Amino acid sequence: MLTIKDPNARLVRWALKLQPFDFIIKYKNGKLHSDADCISRHPLEPEDEDCGIPVWISGVSMSDIPDIRNSQLKDSFSQKIRNILLDESISKRKKKYWSKRFEIINDVVYKTFIKNREMIYAMVIPKSMISNILFSCHDALTAGHMGTERTYKTISQRFYWPKMFESIRSYVKTCEKCQMNKVSNCKPGGKMVLTNIADKIFQKIGVDLVGPLPKTERNNKHIIVATDQLTKWVVAEPLANTTSEDVNNFLLNKVFLMFGIPKELITDRGTNLVSETNMKFYEQYGIKHCKCTLAHPQSDGKTERYNRVLGEGLRSFTKNQHNWDLYIHYLVFAYNTSENDATNKSPYSLLFGIEARLPVENLLGRIKNVSLEENIEVTLSNLRMDARNAIQGSHVRNKKYYDVKRSDLSFEVGDLVLTKNLQRRKGKNVKLQSKYLGPFRVFRKLSENNHQIVSLDGKPKSDIVHVEKLKPYIERQVVGLSERQ
Repeated sequence: MLTIKDPNARLVRWALKLQPFDFIIKYKNGKLHSDADCISRHPLEPEDEDCGIPVWISGVSMSDIPDIRNSQLKDSFSQKIRNILLDESISKRKKKYWSKRFEIINDVVYKTFIKNREMIYAMVIPKSMISNILFSCHDALTAGHMGTERTYKTISQRFYWPKMFESIRSYVKTCEKCQMNKVSNCKPGGKMVLTNIADKIFQKIGVDLVGPLPKTERNNKHIIVATDQLTKWVVAEPLANTTSEDVNNFLLNKVFLMFGIPKELITDRGTNLVSETNMKFYEQYGIKHCKCTLAHPQSDGKTERYNRVLGEGLRSFTKNQHNWDLYIHYLVFAYNTSENDATNKSPYSLLFGIEARLPVENLLGRIKNVSLEENIEVTLSNLRMDARNAIQGSHVRNKKYYDVKRSDLSFEVGDLVLTKNLQRRKGKNVKLQSKYLGPFRVFRKLSENNHQIVSLDGKPKSDIVHVEKLKPYIERQVVGLSERQ
């Protein structure tokens, strides 16, 4: 158990509990192990024959529901209706008005109305019993935590009390299980925030890892990608391992020593990109490290976009899934020599001032283009300035379309929130997991979109959460039966 490879969760827990003890494990054949058999099997409690169905299936036990007649006699609204219907001194006009709407049957007040050609008798519920009804018709197993409309229709055909829809809507809206497990149909929060555009080439780069992929004959299982944010130039290499040392070696030999040291480096929060080894490496070269928000790849959209292009290319050319690493450099060349939608230039031309010569051009003998600028430095400067302006215009257009599908969701310090459940546990089906976790409290507001949250006991989460992954948690002000059980 202590040396098993890839133990399950139960074995790990047992191993941790046994660590404080000093003992030697000896194997003994099962036939000779009968003396310990009686203590290795705990006696089971006898099963209750009547426990197949939960006894609280209705949501409320009969002892929790008070006598309806006596409760109505103590309720101001029910007593008011009773007095109007029974008091002979009330005017006929007033009595007729209320008689069309309410009746007393077996000394219990009912509201009457016609629906689908059927006379409906809805019992008038005293204020003291509203929480019982709400719990039975929403929280109970037979109620199923339905939404406001369905819960209202279920209740309104059977019961009545003043301002019933408002109280049902408030109850359902503040139901903790509904908030944790139901997906919101509203637009996600977080409108696009425009970031600063780099002034010079390789001033700001993004780095990401792709994989694991099928192991190749050269033992490669991953791809590391670096993208210059101004020229969109891409550097990519297949890797056998993705340790922090492998990442640092790639950055040093394939990026820094070839294109210069960047001022800013953008990565996600993978441990092989934000480890102590990585951080010391970045500090050594004076690089500002920017970490993307948890589960929000849009923070480094340029690199993520190329990852998609790279995946499309690999699927197009790779027939044998164990030789995909042979095509990486070809696909990188194809991307770097093609025009980018944001800059209207190819990354190659923005880096070198001319377009790359393709194999087909040599075969056909095509003559080269003539630059209108004699000075290559002027040409490059103009090209990069035009590219920067084009990127800025592209950002504005993208923001316009992006924000249409987003809402102005915002939180302040102290607000209660739920965060999307991104955990994936072995043996747990994702479809049956809670959609949200919490509630948490907003501890720090880093920007309009990024927040640091803490649990209600004050323990902070180390990750910064994007507002897209949050939704407000609504507390129930009036304590009903569901909270007491």
